[in-house]
Amino acid sequence: MANVWALKAPDQSSKGKFVTDSVKSGVSRFGWSYIDNADLRNLSQKDWNAMTDSEAHIYSNSAFLMDIEPGDWIVHVNLPNWGECMAARVSAKYYFDPEKNELGKEYSQGGDFRHCIPIDTSSLVIFNRNNKNVLPQISRRLKLQGRYWRIYAVKDFIKSIDNLREGKADKEEISDVGIYYLKDDLEKSFASITKAIHKNHPGKKLEELIAQIFENMDGVINVKRNGSGWKSDHGADLIVDYSTGLPLTGLQKTEKLVVQIKSYTGSHVDVSAVHQIKQAIKRFGADAALIVSTAEPTDSIRIEIENAIEEIKSANEESEKIIPIELIAGNDVAKLLLRYGQNLLFESQ
Repeated sequence: MANVWALKAPDQSSKGKFVTDSVKSGVSRFGWSYIDNADLRNLSQKDWNAMTDSEAHIYSNSAFLMDIEPGDWIVHVNLPNWGECMAARVSAKYYFDPEKNELGKEYSQGGDFRHCIPIDTSSLVIFNRNNKNVLPQISRRLKLQGRYWRIYAVKDFIKSIDNLREGKADKEEISDVGIYYLKDDLEKSFASITKAIHKNHPGKKLEELIAQIFENMDGVINVKRNGSGWKSDHGADLIVDYSTGLPLTGLQKTEKLVVQIKSYTGSHVDVSAVHQIKQAIKRFGADAALIVSTAEPTDSIRIEIENAIEEIKSANEESEKIIPIELIAGNDVAKLLLRYGQNLLFESQ
């Protein structure tokens, strides 16, 4: 996996502009190179005791540059301006610039910032470290922590770069950046929870789990486990009676929900559940219907559900009643359990 190297910006604005311009032209630069024989490739071949004080000083502060490999990332912190960063992917190994420059005249006759790492300019991203597209953990790591440091959360760094390029967070209204990325991370956990549900509640056991979840919901009057098998249950694994309207006398009524449950893995491409739920709506006079599947939803089942709603609507033109058919699948099954099945998972204190 690629490494991410953060480099401190020069202290002086003239040096900062020199490094900024160099990065934009395809070369990352680092200081501690104020003598003509500061080439780290040569110094690495010398015995420590044979080095001059200047050589030892330079080598001890910049030898890490020899460890930077093509494919790694370099981030110049506080360039072009304070709080901003320049990040780019490394394209080649270290080299020493033989050309002298005017930097550091007060301490060098040959200039400074001659340690060079080639970068791919097409990968260059310039951004503010507090940009909401930058994950909080990475934003925190892009604050000064020495002359150089490593960022070990590589995946989060790459994700931040991708977010910046796509403007992902810019497309949404975000009041709390931490909550935004927490929800994003938790979404990955929901897939694991759904897999655990499928593993521990296969087949009919999943029907019982969903029944217990419904029994925890406010407004549910009764949950009926409706037999087993397509021919005997008439398309409904569960029949749920629930109350609607205001909680006042005469302003509430009981409605019926039919539920078809599928314990699947992978992607849910089988549309038989929709045909079964249509049969259940007709058989039990349902007011609404729900399909629950531990598999990931697909366009095919969503389209089939839309077609079923239109078909039922057309068959009941006189009443003009629309019977909704909803789908809870994949990660949403985990969310259903966590929201309404807490007492099944956590012992009350």
